Amino acid sequence: MIGDDDNAQILQTSLNASGVSTYFQRSAQVPTITKLRVMSRNQQLLRLDFEQRLDSVDTTELVTQVEKALPDCDVVILSDYGKGTLNQVENLIANARSQGKRVLIDPKGQDFSKYRGRV
Repeated sequence: MIGDDDNAQILQTSLNASGVSTYFQRSAQVPTITKLRVMSRNQQLLRLDFEQRLDSVDTTELVTQVEKALPDCDVVILSDYGKGTLNQVENLIANARSQGKRVLIDPKGQDFSKYRGRV
């Protein structure tokens, strides 16, 4: 999930230049999550996070993209660092499991019920 902004373009260009295929869902509703690290002599002095929760963003396009990519993968790894991108995690897990894919979850928060019996 990325915004429709300069940071999204920088991220996508950098990943593509490194040979990483990207399947981002763009949203004009939220900015791209950005971390700014202030460094001195190879030591991080400060980190500024520019982010907004994504719970209310419609991630139907993301679910569709994952579903289309499933035949070409062996494992599905799901983690959103508690930002809300996986607000349809149950659908993502069900789609992967229906195609016989292994699913790994990096859960955040305290509510694990959305994963129970699905992985």
